[in-house]
Amino acid sequence: MVIANLIAPLNILVAFDGSPASMACALWLSGLPLPRKSKVQLLGVSHPLAEETAPDRDTFFRAAKNLTDLGIRVDQEVLEGPPAKQIIQYASQRHCDLIVMGAIGRRARLGVLLGGVAQEVVEHANQPVLIVRPPASPPRNVILATDGEPHSLQAAEYLGAFPLPEGCRVTILNVTPPLPDLDSVYRPPSTAIVPNRGALLEYAARGEFTSLRELEENQGEEILKTTLRSLKHTLFGRLPVVKVRTDLREGDPSAEIIQYAKEQRSNLIVVGSRGLSQVMGWLLGSVSRRLIHAAPCSVLVVRGIPPPGRPGNN
Repeated sequence: MVIANLIAPLNILVAFDGSPASMACALWLSGLPLPRKSKVQLLGVSHPLAEETAPDRDTFFRAAKNLTDLGIRVDQEVLEGPPAKQIIQYASQRHCDLIVMGAIGRRARLGVLLGGVAQEVVEHANQPVLIVRPPASPPRNVILATDGEPHSLQAAEYLGAFPLPEGCRVTILNVTPPLPDLDSVYRPPSTAIVPNRGALLEYAARGEFTSLRELEENQGEEILKTTLRSLKHTLFGRLPVVKVRTDLREGDPSAEIIQYAKEQRSNLIVVGSRGLSQVMGWLLGSVSRRLIHAAPCSVLVVRGIPPPGRPGNN
């Protein structure tokens, strides 16, 4: 395909436990126009102390078949130890461009949206992490959430170098912070002593309130333009087959992104992460954290690293 010839090969790690969710990861990847010489590593982890066993050979084979039929090299390996730790170390040692995991593992319970292993990997891995939620359909309607910060621009660059299918639509979405309702915060003063004083003050307050809203909207539009330039920079010559648009919303960022994904029937949300923190458990921003737990579709969390195939990933 044209797209596959324009981007660098990928080195992808699939954390594979044999669950339907991890099987869906392999199916998700098979819907991408992966470049030639790309590699997919199916990694199983056995942890006797936690009564976790690696998938059997037949399960590995079924997961790999769709990819090998496309000419993608698929390797299989089984390690022993704490699953999240082994996945993170393996991805770092093998210089992987992407870690792919299912949202629900074999030990997940009803109502748990993200397995404990997946949560830990998203929090602590240095690579971008894709959390796949069924149905495992190719990413044809993508939301790139941006706040204009460097980590968002890195996510745009990563997405621009990602093997998106032909006909894919990418919406760059920025959510401006909500402004309070003027009627709820403004109380006109008494006009008994100075007639019309309350009306004049209310008029001035409403004018200032309107100016503030316009400022937020202008800043949001500028963020969209900056992110669009970053995305187009790495899309190379693929703009004819990858459609890009922008949209602006107001409100709580994570809530608005989730609602937007439902309205647009999106099947992938891409969001940047600020990277590692010195405080364990505080590694993701609140928006990224809520999206990986509550989004109705797959979520790709991108760390502040160079895009796939660029210097610094080898």
